Amino acid sequence: TALGIDSSQVSSKPLRVAIELAADAYKRFEKQAESRKTLEDSLKPANSEVARKKATLAAAQTRRTDWQDKSTVALTALGVDQSVPHETLLIQFGILEEMREVAARIADLRQERIEKIERDITAYEDEVSELVQAIAADLAATAADDAILELQRRSNDAIKISDEIAAKETTLTEQRRKVDECRTSSAGAQRAIDALQVAATVASLEDLKDAIKRSDTMRSLRADIDSVTKALASDGDGLTLAELEAECAGADPDQLAAREATASEELQALRDQLLDTRQTQRDARKNFDAVGGTDAAARAASDRQSVLAEMSVIAERYVRLRSAGIVLRHAIDRYRREKQAPLLKRAGQLFSILTGQSFTELQLELDQHDKAHLAGVRHSGGNVPVSGMSTGTADQLYLALRLAAVEDYLDHARPLPFVADDLFINFDDDRSRAGFQVLGEVAKKTQVLFFTHHTHLISVAQKALGNRMSVIELSGPSAAYQAPLVTVQ
Repeated sequence: TALGIDSSQVSSKPLRVAIELAADAYKRFEKQAESRKTLEDSLKPANSEVARKKATLAAAQTRRTDWQDKSTVALTALGVDQSVPHETLLIQFGILEEMREVAARIADLRQERIEKIERDITAYEDEVSELVQAIAADLAATAADDAILELQRRSNDAIKISDEIAAKETTLTEQRRKVDECRTSSAGAQRAIDALQVAATVASLEDLKDAIKRSDTMRSLRADIDSVTKALASDGDGLTLAELEAECAGADPDQLAAREATASEELQALRDQLLDTRQTQRDARKNFDAVGGTDAAARAASDRQSVLAEMSVIAERYVRLRSAGIVLRHAIDRYRREKQAPLLKRAGQLFSILTGQSFTELQLELDQHDKAHLAGVRHSGGNVPVSGMSTGTADQLYLALRLAAVEDYLDHARPLPFVADDLFINFDDDRSRAGFQVLGEVAKKTQVLFFTHHTHLISVAQKALGNRMSVIELSGPSAAYQAPLVTVQ
């Protein structure tokens, strides 16, 4: 009860309950004591801080009183109404400070920049005046800016004139050089003319021109003489020029011209007569053939005998060449069969197995242009070219050639696995069994991996290879896709 606990709560309880309540009260009082001690410990520095703050406040109040007294004196001196709020006074003082700064900047501009610019303008005008007095006195009364512009224009004009003078001097130098060359050429030409005058034995230039004309005429005449001489040599029946001159010595040119004209007319008349005669002959031939004259029969009999004789010679030659060709082709075929390459021979053996002995071997044949083509040989001796084979047989032929090449490679190089992907798509079961037998032969030299989507080929392979193979089911992305892998060992 002294601890503030209602005793009625424990009057009917066992002692242990009272002890537990007392223990709880003890813990609570102990925590309160610790909190009290903590608060008392923190109260001491707080009291010290309060005392320090009071001292600071007193000092601030003293400084505030001094400031108010000084501000009252300053505001009275400035004639400012002291009843105005301090905030308004601060705004007014800020405006006054800005005005002071503006006044300072104005003074700076006036003293530093404007006066400097004015000094520069004065110096510029003095320099322009000195320049005008030195090179253009007529511009002394002109403003400085206008005088400078006029001087710039005159300077540009002077530069253009200077460039034109330089160009003219260059042109003048070139013309002088050409004049010197012309003088040199003229002197050389004059020397050549003097030499020609001496050679032509003439005294003036006009006489030299006449001599040159005569020389040109003489060269032209000589060319004509050479042309006529060549014509005489080609048309003179092998006679020399002297012999032709002797033969024509007593001939009259007028009579020759008349005879030539007469001969031309006679030649034309003969040509016309020949044409008429040929037409008459054709007409007569037609009439003769129409009445069945004996001349045609005689000629036909003669032509027949001639043709028969020619046919006899040609037939004999044909028989001889044809026989030689047959014998030569037979010899070539026999040599090819006996000496064919081992690769083709092995391919033929594999092809025979793959086709169920439908073909015995492979052979190379030559066409009309002597180009070799592959053909399969049947038991009956007939040859079937590739173009005459079915799709399945052509696939078996290709597989036989490829396997023969693989076997030849394996005999000379490091063995690598042979991978086959659904080779027997166009094969029936019998030929598929033969195909597995061939792959079993290849497996004696290297590993063979056969991929297929057709599960029935597994049983076919087992019949052909027995325990020499293993089957692995490869699962795809979905359960519906499975690809068997047949490994031939």
